[in-house]
Amino acid sequence: MRFGRGRCRIEEATRPRTISGWRLRRFFSSSLVFVCLALTLHAAIAIHSLHQRATTVDEGGHLLSGVSVWTEGRLAAYRVNPPLVTALAALPVIASRPSQPNVLSPHTRTNVTDIHLSFAHANGQRYLGMIFRARYVIVALSVLGGWLVYHWSKALFGEASGRVALTLWILCPNILVWSGVVTVDLGATVMGLMATY
Repeated sequence: MRFGRGRCRIEEATRPRTISGWRLRRFFSSSLVFVCLALTLHAAIAIHSLHQRATTVDEGGHLLSGVSVWTEGRLAAYRVNPPLVTALAALPVIASRPSQPNVLSPHTRTNVTDIHLSFAHANGQRYLGMIFRARYVIVALSVLGGWLVYHWSKALFGEASGRVALTLWILCPNILVWSGVVTVDLGATVMGLMATY
């Protein structure tokens, strides 16, 4: 407080503060805010589009393979890819106790269409809900991939390079398409990024 002419005046510092324009610009130009907003946008686009797409011919096979890893410990089911990504995608499905058709024998080579159709018929009305829940895991892997691309590019060439790389990742049509499908394509991409980083 400062006293002058017998009156008490309140100093500027004790008045309510307002957020000035430079503080807002500084806040929105920070790296953390940019990365969070970009990855949130990417996840929102991927989640919106995953509900618009029909199931692909091999999603049922990949999901059934992941479910059999957790329920029966079988790694040989649908042996076209390593089981890590399919096992991760099956995590939100395990709680609903899906019916597993008896088509995955380690000694017989079953057509992928037969696996998909038999898994769909065995679970009936629940099938699409299970596919959509498993697709959310792939979206999460895509967000992880975006963060890796940003962090790696920033470490190599600076902040601007990291932002450009992240922008290319979140808007790339291939990344957006495969981030909403229960296959191992996007998971293999992210695991490859992790391994080479």
